[in-house]
Amino acid sequence: MPVGNQSHDDKKTYIIIGLIVLIFVLCGTIGYLLLSNDKDVQAVELPSTKPETITTPETTTPVAVSTEKDNSSAPIPIQLDELSNKDTSETFIRYDEFSDKDTAAPFITLKDSFDSQIAALATDVNNHLGSNANYQNAYHLIEMAEQIVRNIRDTRDRLQQTRFNDESLKNQIITVLDAELIRADGIREGVQSSYDGGDWHAGFRRGYNGKIQFDNENAVLMNMVR
Repeated sequence: MPVGNQSHDDKKTYIIIGLIVLIFVLCGTIGYLLLSNDKDVQAVELPSTKPETITTPETTTPVAVSTEKDNSSAPIPIQLDELSNKDTSETFIRYDEFSDKDTAAPFITLKDSFDSQIAALATDVNNHLGSNANYQNAYHLIEMAEQIVRNIRDTRDRLQQTRFNDESLKNQIITVLDAELIRADGIREGVQSSYDGGDWHAGFRRGYNGKIQFDNENAVLMNMVR
């Protein structure tokens, strides 16, 4: 075979081998890039379902905040079979009493507040006589007593318009408020009488009787709401 033709064939062989090597290199590079992209995709984390953790400024202790809805305060329905072996009338009476106690709670709080206000007023009235012969310069005490009387009457009116399942509890609170009204108005009457130049004893005696009435009726009320 001629030398010239053999040399030409060797060059073609080298070129083909080079192309094959280049193709393998390109395939390897493309495969590597594809694998790298797949790893990156797999490395992306899904949103966490664990409770969120917040660190408060005051402390470094993590505080877990649940991402689930808290149903602990949701009302628990009563199944009918739970009442099958019970006296249903007694059950409903107890429910009504519980509801009435909730309704009565703010009025009882006001009742206690009036008790404290009247006691403080009585202390001021008694202390006034320590440096004065009468109440002719104590109009401020009259104003204090009048304000307490107005507040008690307003509370009594609101209570009268409030619906209770059992009226006995409502009526007992009204009775206690009436006693407080006598206490405060008796003090007002005594100071007013002295302010006008009269005697304070009759008004104060009326207020004292109201105090005795309050103590007795309030004890009955407290037994009803226990």
